[in-house]
Amino acid sequence: MNLTLELQGSEILRVEAVGQTLRLIFSAACVRRSAPILGGADDFGYLKAVEMTFAQARWQGEPLACFGRLSASRLWLDGAPHVQMALPLVAAGDIRAEFSFAAGPVLTLAASDVHCLCTGEARFFESFAC
Repeated sequence: MNLTLELQGSEILRVEAVGQTLRLIFSAACVRRSAPILGGADDFGYLKAVEMTFAQARWQGEPLACFGRLSASRLWLDGAPHVQMALPLVAAGDIRAEFSFAAGPVLTLAASDVHCLCTGEARFFESFAC
């Protein structure tokens, strides 16, 4: 099973800043699940135990104000923009990100590496949205 994180539509529970490490804890990470062997259609849904951690990060925006649903957010890996990415994600280099929250706050950052991983059981909750 392949999982692809979609930033837009995901929800952030909180953002933690400790030293030069910035961590986004998702309350609901919007994901697309595919099973290429089965040849079926992709499923859309959510994972609850996902965290995105940026090391050697420099950011603008107030982490404590950044929670809720993400809108027009983007991650750049060595200059290439991404609005979706395979899970797990481990990358180093020129990492930049902009997280726009539906309630208004914006968090922009630059970092040396990013890890986006399931921190617990990767339990998939199917979306029944029309």
